[in-house]
Amino acid sequence: MPNWTIPLTYEAVLTVLNAIQVGRRVIVAVYALQVYEWLICWRDEVELIWSSSWNSMRILFTLCRYFPLLFYPFYLWAWIPVHSKELCEKLISPLYGFCTVFQLSAQAVVLIRSHAFSGQYLCILILLCTCWIGLAGADIWMFFTQFILVDLTFSITGNRSSCFGNDRHSEASYDSGLFVTPVGIVMMVSFGFDTLMIVLCIVHYLRTRSAQGPLGKAFLKQGIGAFVVISSLNFFTAMSFFGRSSWTGITLPLTLVVSDIMACRLILSLRRRVSPTESFELQEQSRFVSEAFDRLNERDSGPSRCIWAQREADVL
Repeated sequence: MPNWTIPLTYEAVLTVLNAIQVGRRVIVAVYALQVYEWLICWRDEVELIWSSSWNSMRILFTLCRYFPLLFYPFYLWAWIPVHSKELCEKLISPLYGFCTVFQLSAQAVVLIRSHAFSGQYLCILILLCTCWIGLAGADIWMFFTQFILVDLTFSITGNRSSCFGNDRHSEASYDSGLFVTPVGIVMMVSFGFDTLMIVLCIVHYLRTRSAQGPLGKAFLKQGIGAFVVISSLNFFTAMSFFGRSSWTGITLPLTLVVSDIMACRLILSLRRRVSPTESFELQEQSRFVSEAFDRLNERDSGPSRCIWAQREADVL
């Protein structure tokens, strides 16, 4: 929510209160989505993740899955009920600072997979790691130092409100007419990093004309889907910080959490290809049997069946 210097007209008060209510619904819906995703993937997670030895992907999966699940209730407590202004001023820095973990963990998963499926060249790894370190520095600087408490909500509701923050440069940008904030720029940088990683994989595929087997094809399919979802959310979140609106940053929680969900989905789908679970094997076998029966039915309904029918007619 923006920290505007505006007269508290009746319309302005209604707009701000409506934005607060919508924001709270989004926050609750995001956590419900996390819990639902965890429950429906729990069996695959036990078979594919927890039964394997510890490695970089297992560590990242644990971070992407359980940091949001365990830490997000802190955001629910800060953003849903009301608190004193003094308490919110103390909470703003850690509240938004830990948002860096949400984004950077998901980006690290895509980075490792992109390097693996783009030829595993050292130059590509150095390029991606350099970009990730730069994005990490920008995220830490932005979330830990650039967010301040939104005073407007306390002006409307008294000395108690939810602990909503916004980019400290927003008010100056709005007043000067330059609707550009560091948050919007960093989110666009994240969008560009996503684009770079998926482009490297696609270019490698087009050059070699090979998806490196079923695992590579699965990554391209899942990776492109994850890229579309994550990059779209990053783009729309960035755009929300480039304009004067009461809905500024309202998609930020969704963007950060969905990025981790898509990263976990990507890890599980690739692990399922390498070490298929019993249910996945049964699904694949059922699909093969169905395709075989379809081919037999097509063959039976072809010219040979017409020949046998003609012979039976001649005999009769």
